[in-house]
Amino acid sequence: LLVTSAAGYAAWSRFGASPATNTAQQRAGSIDASVDTARFPAAVVTTLPPETRLVMNHARRDVIPAALAGKRFFEDLAPNEVERNTWYDLLNREPDELVWPGTALSSHRVDPGERRLRVSSEDTALLALGTADFDDYTFQVDIHQNLWRGGVGVFFGYHQAEREGKPCWRYQSISLARIAGPYSKQFPFQLTRADTVLWLNDAGRLQSTRTTHCGALIRPLGFQTQQLEIAVNGGRLARVRWSGQELPELVSTEVNQHFEPNAYRGKFGTYNGLSDSTFMNARIYVPAGQQIK
Repeated sequence: LLVTSAAGYAAWSRFGASPATNTAQQRAGSIDASVDTARFPAAVVTTLPPETRLVMNHARRDVIPAALAGKRFFEDLAPNEVERNTWYDLLNREPDELVWPGTALSSHRVDPGERRLRVSSEDTALLALGTADFDDYTFQVDIHQNLWRGGVGVFFGYHQAEREGKPCWRYQSISLARIAGPYSKQFPFQLTRADTVLWLNDAGRLQSTRTTHCGALIRPLGFQTQQLEIAVNGGRLARVRWSGQELPELVSTEVNQHFEPNAYRGKFGTYNGLSDSTFMNARIYVPAGQQIK
């Protein structure tokens, strides 16, 4: 379910009353794996608020701190200029707004010295940190919320496609959502993997359809900063880690078969849906053809 408003967030929380998968239950170890769990809903079509901007020409080279002027970062490099087997720090400048609420209370600000991005979003927001035009890469970012509510994560593979003969834009996301129900005290969150399509309807309004494919149960988060890592290998999602914990249910063969290799190429960055979040220490690594273990 696509979160596009406070009411939408509440609806998502109510819907998430059941854990995601039996696989998640077995990994948790202390929940009866025989429980018949609810499936995720089919794709949900939503019209985003009229203030939401879909930015198609999204270069922001002018927003560079004086201390970093003249330096070249990952954000500046063409794919053939990116060195392999090298970690590139991101958050060197304000990110590109791919999808942005455009409301007075939505804002973002980057501190390049601390490599820290603060985002306050009243609706769905995609802020691009770069382009990954590769079949193999690893993307890491630390995420913090003062009071964990979810509505935060990453997106990747943002690219232009076609829907019913007209242009559209597609991306995948890995995002955190709070859930309710019988297991919510022990596992109050789910990390879900979704596929979203954006398009402009005949009235010029931005619409989207979001399909959530799978989820993994997450234990209470306390006040700690969490690291989210995704690894793409050979044009498929090979690894998702939440603070070092492997989440194999998000990268299963069954789920990966829904995506073509080009679903991982394109813009990547931070995802927000009605949340106040801080992103830190974002970085990307492109290997020289080695396999991810």
